[in-house]
Amino acid sequence: MKAWIQKNRGFLLAIGILLFVRGAIANQYIVPSGSMLPTIQIGDRLFVDRLAYDFKIPLTKISLVRFGDPERGDIIVFDSPEAAGGVVMVKRLIGLPGDHIELKNGSMFLNGEKFEDDPFGNEVSLVVPDDQFFMMGDNRNNSADSRAWGLVPRANLIGRTRNVLYSANFLELSVNWDRFGKALN
Repeated sequence: MKAWIQKNRGFLLAIGILLFVRGAIANQYIVPSGSMLPTIQIGDRLFVDRLAYDFKIPLTKISLVRFGDPERGDIIVFDSPEAAGGVVMVKRLIGLPGDHIELKNGSMFLNGEKFEDDPFGNEVSLVVPDDQFFMMGDNRNNSADSRAWGLVPRANLIGRTRNVLYSANFLELSVNWDRFGKALN
């Protein structure tokens, strides 16, 4: 075994570096649903900057260094809260710590100002606590998000996405060429 490791150390080092980069610095994520339409299409592969907010120990939620704070409007990839099944999701950040969010009479209010009409219908009134975030999909009529399962802890944030890496449907053998490198806003 020792001889095999010695003979293949370059390959093993390359695999180790790749795993470190994907686990701590940058990765790609596939979008399987239409909750972020029209901004993000089903089949888009998103480039995710895992260092946008924190440097975490790979494969954990343990932050070693905070690099920045999420901003309203950021499109964020995160581990969903347990109430949402504990899967990786992508949503837009709407509510920051300290924000007062109210959903009533078919409208959403952010810090007392009407933010938009809210087709979801739930009545909610809350102040976002420290290190928590209120997320919503851009496709408000077809998005399970913080309106349904609550706030997202900062520890669950994986990273920010600003670009589509590429877009393909391998089952249909189709590629959406105009989405390659597309900036998301």
